[in-house]
Amino acid sequence: MTTTKISSSPRITKHALLCFARSMSLGRPA
Repeated sequence: MTTTKISSSPRITKHALLCFARSMSLGRPA
């Protein structure tokens, strides 16, 4: 994904944050 699209679409940003949170909860990759 391009940073421009993320900036234009706040929804994508929130979705990305949720995915990142899930990754940390499951176990962030070392």
